[in-house]
Amino acid sequence: MDERQCIRISELLLLSYDGSASPEDIAELEALLTRDRQALEYYVETSINLNYFHCLRQIPLSQPEVAMKRLDGDFVSGISPEQQLVLLRDFAEYEKCAPTIEIDRSEEAKERQPIKKIEYKRPVRTVNRFSLITAVLSTAALLLMVLYVRLAPPVATEVATVSDSINAQWSSGLPIEPGTRILSDS
Repeated sequence: MDERQCIRISELLLLSYDGSASPEDIAELEALLTRDRQALEYYVETSINLNYFHCLRQIPLSQPEVAMKRLDGDFVSGISPEQQLVLLRDFAEYEKCAPTIEIDRSEEAKERQPIKKIEYKRPVRTVNRFSLITAVLSTAALLLMVLYVRLAPPVATEVATVSDSINAQWSSGLPIEPGTRILSDS
């Protein structure tokens, strides 16, 4: 929407607000508003501002304290509740005779759809033969070491050396001579 179109919408709005708009002016305004959504938004914003300033004209500028009392308090966007009520009544009157505006829903649907659906595939895991063989051999070696420690005969430790004996009898039944080394069983 260009500046020239904004000016024309403002002119037509002022004419219709004063009641001096011809049927051709009203038809032109309706055509502008139905063709362009930005023009419609500009029209609504301008009519709100126009109504606001119209309500302010009803307050004498020579009495600023009265104006401050009217505008102070509970208001939205600088508009008092009374002014809001007048504005809402104006909108309600316009709504009774306003033409139906068709909105193209296909553009809204296109905007909401994702650009591209991304699908992630899980990678197929493959086992390296070298890693598998290494794991099997390591497990076998660990198992053999544990079995060897558990099942191997205990290593005999030398605990004494016979230096001399007189008529000694040993449980093994073997004669032990001096210089024989005695080993422990566990």
